[in-house]
Formats: sequence, C-alpha cells, structure tokens
Amino acid sequence: MFDLTHRLNGIVGPNGCGKSNIIDAIRWVMGESSAKQLRGEAMTDVIFSGATSRKASSFASIELVFDNTDGRIGGQWAAFGEISIKRILERTGQSTYYLNGAKCRRKDITDIFLGTGLGARSYAIIEQGMISRIVESKPDELRLVFEEAAGVSKYKEQKRETEIRIEHTRQNLLRLLDVREELSTQLTHLEKQAKKAETYQVLKREERLLQYIALKQQKAEISAEQADLTARLEALEAEFHQAVSFYNELILKHNANKAALTEKSGALSVATETFHAEQREILTLEHKIAAIKTSQARTHEDQAALNASLVQVDAEMTELQIALETLTETEGEESDALMVMTDSLFELTEHLESLNGTFDAFLQAAKTLNEEVRQLEREADVAKNSITHFETQQIHGEARIAKLQLELSALEAEDGHSDQLIELQTAMEEKALSVETLQQSLSDAEEQGQTVSEARRDVEARIHQSVRTQSEYEGRLSALTLLQNAVLAQKEGQAPLFESLTIAPEWQKAAEVVLARYLTLSTLENPEGYALAATECTFTEQHLGHYIQSDKQLGALLSHVYVARNELDLALLKADLKMHEWIVMPNGDLYGVDWFIAHIDGAIDGVLERAEEMNELERRLQDLNQLIMQLESDKQALIEQESAVHSHAKEISSALESAKTEQAAIEKAWALLNKEHMHVAENQARITSELAALKEAHEAGQLEIEENRITLESLLMTLEETQLKKAANDAELSAYEAEQKAKQAEAQNMQQAVNDATRQLDNTRFQLKETEKNLARLVKTHSELQQKLQEKTECEVDSDELILLEESLLIHSDNLITVDTEKTELAAEVAALQTAIEQEETLKAAQEKHIESQKEVIQSLMVREAEFKAHQAHIEKDWQDLLETVSIDEQHAMTDEIAALEDADVEPMLKSVQQKLSRLGAVNLVAIEECQQLAQRKQYLDEQDQDLNAALSELEIAIHKIDQETRERFMSTFNAVNQDFSKLFPRLFGGGEAYLELKGEDALSSGVNIIARPPGKKPGTIHLLSGGEKALTAAALVFAIFNLNPAPFCILDEVDAPLDEANVRRLGALLKEMSDRVQFIFITHNKTTMSVAESLIGVTMSEPGVSRLVSVDLAEAEKMAE
Repeated sequence: MFDLTHRLNGIVGPNGCGKSNIIDAIRWVMGESSAKQLRGEAMTDVIFSGATSRKASSFASIELVFDNTDGRIGGQWAAFGEISIKRILERTGQSTYYLNGAKCRRKDITDIFLGTGLGARSYAIIEQGMISRIVESKPDELRLVFEEAAGVSKYKEQKRETEIRIEHTRQNLLRLLDVREELSTQLTHLEKQAKKAETYQVLKREERLLQYIALKQQKAEISAEQADLTARLEALEAEFHQAVSFYNELILKHNANKAALTEKSGALSVATETFHAEQREILTLEHKIAAIKTSQARTHEDQAALNASLVQVDAEMTELQIALETLTETEGEESDALMVMTDSLFELTEHLESLNGTFDAFLQAAKTLNEEVRQLEREADVAKNSITHFETQQIHGEARIAKLQLELSALEAEDGHSDQLIELQTAMEEKALSVETLQQSLSDAEEQGQTVSEARRDVEARIHQSVRTQSEYEGRLSALTLLQNAVLAQKEGQAPLFESLTIAPEWQKAAEVVLARYLTLSTLENPEGYALAATECTFTEQHLGHYIQSDKQLGALLSHVYVARNELDLALLKADLKMHEWIVMPNGDLYGVDWFIAHIDGAIDGVLERAEEMNELERRLQDLNQLIMQLESDKQALIEQESAVHSHAKEISSALESAKTEQAAIEKAWALLNKEHMHVAENQARITSELAALKEAHEAGQLEIEENRITLESLLMTLEETQLKKAANDAELSAYEAEQKAKQAEAQNMQQAVNDATRQLDNTRFQLKETEKNLARLVKTHSELQQKLQEKTECEVDSDELILLEESLLIHSDNLITVDTEKTELAAEVAALQTAIEQEETLKAAQEKHIESQKEVIQSLMVREAEFKAHQAHIEKDWQDLLETVSIDEQHAMTDEIAALEDADVEPMLKSVQQKLSRLGAVNLVAIEECQQLAQRKQYLDEQDQDLNAALSELEIAIHKIDQETRERFMSTFNAVNQDFSKLFPRLFGGGEAYLELKGEDALSSGVNIIARPPGKKPGTIHLLSGGEKALTAAALVFAIFNLNPAPFCILDEVDAPLDEANVRRLGALLKEMSDRVQFIFITHNKTTMSVAESLIGVTMSEPGVSRLVSVDLAEAEKMAE
C-alpha cells in the first residue's frame, strides 16, 4: 500500500521488476475484464502464483481510495469525502466488487467514472506503446476518447437504456392491442348473454311471486288437517309408550352392559398394544446398544490405523528433510567445483588457440615449401613433356567444355518454376493474413464471451442477494404484522385511531408516548361513550396537536399537552404549567408540574413505528420484486447472448482450422517446388564454376607450356635451396606439433571433466527437485491423515448415550411386567361381561315379540301419519327454499301483488311462466357482472394504452434531447481541444502546426482525424511521422483533453522512451505546468523526467517474483541534505 499525496509522482526501477503491474492493477480494479489487456492468458493470472520462499495466494485484491472532498464524483456519492472501490478475485474465477465497503456490480463501478476521464481503458491511463497508438487510431476509435472527455459517454449509456425501454414499450403496446381486441370480442358476446340474463331474472321474479302465493295457500290447507291428525296421534302415542316402556328399560340395561364391554375391550386392546409397544421398544434399545458397541470398536480400530500411518509419514518426512539438506549442500559444492574447472578449461583453450596459430603458420610454410618443391619438380616434368601432350590435353579440354555447355543449356530450359514460386508465395502471405484475422476474431469472440459470462455471474449474484434480502424483509414484515395484529386485537371497534394520524417525524415518538393507550381505538372509553369527534380545539405551535394531522378532532386528548424541543423551552413552559397539563420532549420524556416520567425504548407497543416500518418494508418488497423480475430478464438475455457468442466463436474456430489446413497445404507445395528449384540452381552453379575452371586451365596450360621452356633451368637451380628451407621448417613444425598434441589431450581431459561435473550437477539438482516434490506430497498426506483422524474422533459415540440406553432398557422391562399383569385382569372382566350380555339378549328377544304384536295394531295409523308428514315436509321444504331465494326487501316489494292474487288460482299462471323460462334455455347468470367487469377492464386497458403511447412519446423526446445534448457537448469539447492542441503542439515541437478535423458531417457519428506538421515537414498522413514525433503529438492531444476535462489523475508508462533529451525537457515542463490541475503518476527510466517528480517510488525485486516499493519524498530529501 502507498499514498500518492504529491502532484508529480515518479515510479522508477529496473526492467522486469513490476512497475507496469501498478497500471494493470489500477485498470483491473476499475473493471477491466479482458485477461489479454492485462498481459495474461486467463483472469486468474493476476493472482500471485508464489515464489521460491513464498506460497501462492488464493485470491487477488486491489483497493483504490479517492479524495472526493470537492464533490467531483456527484450524484448520491457527492456527500462522501472519500470514495473507495475494491475488487477481489478468487481462484474459482469469482470476481467481487465493493464500493465504499458495500458489495456492488461491475456496472456500478464503471458508471461512477463515466464522464470523469477515468476507466479501465480511458485516455487517463497510457501504457507502454499506447501513446503512439492514440494518434494511429482509426477516426471512429479516436472519437471515443473525445466522447469520454466531453462527458457524453454517460449520455450514450442513457440513450441506449432509453432505446431499450422504447422497444419494451412498443412490445407492450402490441401485446396490449391483442388483449384489447380480444376483450372487445368477449364484451360483444357477453352483452348478448347479459340481456338474456336480465329477461331470465324478470321471469324468475314472477315465478317466485306465484310460487310464494301457491305455497302459502297449500300451507293454509295443511294447517287445518294438521290439527285433526295431531289429536289422533297423541292418543296413539300414549298407548304405544306404555307398550314399549318395559322394553326401553331392558334396552338401557343391555346397552349399559355393552358399553361397559366396549370400554373394557378397548382398555384390553390398549393394554395389549402397550405390551407389544414395550416389547418393540426393548428390542429397538437392544439393537441400538449392540450397534453403538460395534461402532465404538470399529472407530478405535480406524483410529489406530490412522495413527500408525501418521507415524510412518512423519518418519518419511524427517528422512526427506535430511536428504533435502544434504542435496542442497552437495549442489553448492558441485556448482563451485564446476566454476573452477570451467575457468581452467578457458585458460587451456586460449593457450591452445595460440599454439594452433603458430602451428598453422609453420604448417602453412611447410605446405608452401612442399608445394614449391613438388611444383618445381612437376614444372620441370611438365616442361619436358608439355610439347608432346599439349595437343591431346587441349582436345580433351575442349570436348569437356562443349559437354558442360550442353548440360547447362538443358538445365536452363528445365527450370520454369520461378513464376509458380511467386504465385505460391503470394498465396502463402494472403492465407497467413487470413489466419491472423481469424485468430484476432476468435480472440475478440472469446473476450466478448468472457465479458458476457462475467456479466451473467454478476446478475446471478445480484439475484441471489435480492432473494435473500426479500426473504429477510418478508420475515420481518410477517413478524411485525403478527405483532401489530395482536395489539389491534386487544380492542374491538372501527378503524383504529393511528390509521387516521399523520405525524411530523420529529414528534412521532412523543405522539406515541402520549397516545399509546388510544392508538388502537376509535372512541374514548368512558361512561358517556364520548366520541373523538366531539371536541374541537385550535392548536398552537407549542401544542403537540399542532404536529398531528387527523380527520378526527383530538382536543380531548391533546389540548393539555405541550412540546419542548430543548431544556430552555422546557423551563419556559414549566413556569406557566397547570396541574392537568403535560410537557413532552422529542425523545418521549413527560414532564408535569411536579413530576417527570422518562421514556424507555420498548416500554410501549410502538404501533406507529411498526406501522411506518411495515409500510417501508412493503415498499421495499415491491421494489425488490420489480428488481428481481428485471434481473431474471437480464439473466435470460445474457444467457442467450452468451450462447450466441459461443456459437460464433465455434464457427470462427472451425473456419480458423480450415484456413490453417489450407495454409499448411500451400506451404508444403511451396517447399517441394522450392526444393526442386534449388536443386536445379545448384547444378547450374556447379557447371558454371567447372566451365570457368576449365577455360582458365586451358589458358594457363598454354602459358605454362611456353614458360616451361624458359624457366626450366632456373627451377632446377632453386630446387636445392627450397629443399634445405623445407628441412629446417619441418624440424620446428615437429616440435610445435608435439606440444600441440599434448595441450589438446589436456584440454580434452579438462572438457570431459567439465562435462562430467555438469551432468553430476544436473543430476543433483534433479534429485533436489524430486525430493522437494516428495516432501510436499508427504506434507499433504500428513494433513489428510490428521483430518481423517479428527473426523473419526468427532464421530466417536459418547459413552453417556450407551448408559442412557441401558437405563431406558431397564425401565421398559419393568413397564412390560406391569402392563402384562393389567392385561390379564382386564381379560377376566371382559369374559364376565360377555356372559351377562348373552343372558340379556335372550330376554330382549322375547320382549321384542311382544312389542311387535302391538305394532301391528297401530301400523295403519303409522302409515297415514308418515304419508302426511312426508307431504307436509315437502311443502315446508319448498316454502323454505322459496324464502331463501326471496329476500326480505323483495317480500316487502311484492306485498301489494301478493294481496291482489291471494285468493286467485295461480297454478295456470305459474305453469305459463315456467314454460317461458324453459324456452329461454341455458342462461349465464353471471354474464351481467362479467360484462360490467370486462367493460371496466377494457376501459382500464384503453387508459393504459394511452399512457404507454404518452410514455413512448416522452422517451422519443428524451432520445432527441440526449442527441442534441451529445452533439452540443461533443462539438464544444472538440473545438476546445482543437484550440488547445493547436497551441500545445508547437510548444512541444518548438514550432510546426497541428489541428483536428471531423470525418463526416454528423457530429453524432463523425470520426476524428489528426493533422500534424512538425517543423520543416509536411507529411501526407500521421503514419509518416517518426516514433518520437508520434509520441509528442499524442502527448499534446492528451494534455489538450486534460486542459478541458482533467481526470483526477493521469498515469504515463515510459511515454518519454522514444523522445530525445530536448523533447523530454519540454515534456517535463508541460507536466509541471499541468500538475496544478491533474495529479500525474509516470513510470520512467529517464533521469530528466525523474528530476521533475516531487516524489519517487522505487520498485525493486530483491526476492525473485516479489516486487517491493520504496518511496522517497524529494522535497524532504533536499531538506535533509541541506
């Protein structure tokens, strides 16, 4: 961790020490999702993989803390003085973002930096080589930099979201149109059914009226007959009761015995079941005790085996550690010995090379002398025989030359592969370009797939978090609802008082303390039933009632209650306070003239607080439901997008494989053809060389023949002198040759020793690595064995449970004996009751025969009574059914009609009405209500259609406003940056001119071109500039953007690398000038650039693979030096 408190901060260090990792870390925490952009193959490559003495980390974590005291990051974050963003990546691939300590989405991070110039790929972060790529960017790519500088990137995001909402609105309108058309069809059909139902209701009313009169007439007739039949039945019932009196007494006694038998039999069954249950419980306990004992024995055996394995592993680990130390020492010794032998071998080699040089000189001299001797002898012989053989040699030479010339002509005619080779070379280059393009497309598709997958995982994480929050809210709301219902159920009446109250938040607790006992009531409970609405009162700002709004008059409750915000107000009010008056504080404390009650949180029901919290929870649940639905929709869309991206990647991969196959075939054909071409070229070169040699030999032979005649005598004279020189040179050559052989033998021996030592060192190092691997494997095995032993220890059954089971077995055994005794006694009682019942059955049969003879006497009267009662019951049932269908109000409405028809014959009229009802057929009685409901629904949907069309118009207006605002902001930014760029360019170059131009007429989509002309040059395009000129041009452009929309900080990675000293000084001066508005962090190896920094941060790697930071405040260092 390091703080960047200065405006100019330099990061220095040797190559490869990890300086650029700082930039990658900043881009990564800001939301970079491509491992390729972070110089890796997978996103998990950012996690520390370990070093020689350090273990690998299981996660990577970066946090940036921004000073936001000036409110640069606005919106909901403007109130925070510090903004913290953090990202954590685990090896599972799960990436988590935090914003001010709260978990958030990647989109939340990127949205914060929209329009600020910051971001994972913004112009404020310039990597190695990127400074030149900025000016080499395509016009459309360069436009993105200007959009970010203009702050319109957030407008583009808003426009995209608005266009999505417009599309959703149009889809909703189409669905709504289908529903409305369907409702219109249904409504037309229901209107017809409703008219038929209305006719049916009129006829049914008339039918009920006539049925009412008819049944009333029948009831009058039955009442007269009922009186006569009742008298006759009373006499018959008295006679019958005397006949069955004795029989009833017998039945009662018989039933009592049967009930006793049933009771005893039930008790016997219960006792038997209890007996069997005790037997089963005893058997179960015995099995459990046996199982526990078996488990304990097995667990002890497993523990013993694991302990033995642990002892063996510990011993092996100790041996490997000793071997590891020994091998480490051996490796050091062998390495030192190898270095000594290598130095000796180098000295021998140098000495041998010196001897070889001297020996070669003498050997060359000997060869020269030998050649001179042989040449003199040969020349003498040739001179003697040259005239004789000259003609023959010349003929042979000319014949050979002619033959070779024919072969050369044939080879030139055979070689026709040049054009084919050029064509294949062109095809190879085109196919290589195609393969490269497909590889880039595949990489882009994979990157897009990774981005979509990460977005999907973020959405799934948000869904999980939202569902968990929803469950918490629902649980809290359920608990509050139960508690609120319990409080409200304590009193009965109309709507409770608290539902009609609106209380200022400051005085809510005070109001609840004062009105605690009345919040669940609608009236005051007193002997007179005094209603709340009966007392009117005008409240001042000193009254609690002034801060409570209600449709009820609360004077009876609040006219004597005053409020005090602080101790001073309390003292002033108490001076004039009367005995029946109170003062309440915002925290709920109550004061009287001579008393005080302190409020304790939780001491009252908290009806108002619960109601407010319940309302808030319901609002949050509604928002969460909408959010979850939206997230599920987003998730489905991302899944579909991910599937499409993967399919596209597979298609590209297939095309890439085909292209590679074709490329290999073309390369193979080119290689075969090139091989044939090279073979022909070699033969041509060989024949050409031989022809030249033959012609030269022919001419030389001719000259030698002529010269031999002149020089023969001089050659013979010098031959003797040459032989004497040769003898002396041979003697010295022999001496050097002997010394050379000795040194070569010594060098070979030394080289063999070096080779043996190298192999031995490699073998030792291999053994060292294998020992380390074995030791790591044993450590892992040791940990696994300890874990298994811990699991066995935890699974061991407690002996207390065995004792409890054995005690329970004894108890159930005692219970079995007791239940067995009780069962035997109950069986004896059941046998006695069965004997008594059999005797009563015999007596009851005889009495039944006597009663049957009496029944035959009154059978005819009973039949008549039954028929009469059935008829009477039928009429009464029809009457009751009719009364159920005719309401009290309808009976009152039909009074006049009933009186008019009371004495008439209504049966014919009733049949006529029933025939009309029958002709109506099936009638949908709910059609009227359904028609009304459907009409209301159609009206509601028509209103929704109007609202959606209005919303669509508003969204289209919003799109137009966004385009207009984007165009104005972009053009304003473009002109301002163009003006600053035109000024900064000559400052950095010491002259020249540069400007920007739009490629197109539409400011919403036009690309941006850079026109730059350094002093003394007029290049046609920006690509013709040198590397340094491109870097300075890009720096001028970036700094011009910073002048308009300075990002909070700017990171520059070795942008001064392609610049000369003069340009570096100009760049440093510009950095100092702009540091008042922008904080700069630059990585450099240039001393001139370092001198500009106010603080230097050194990055070192004293330990391989581990970077460390060393920070130096240059101002403090200068003070200390002085």
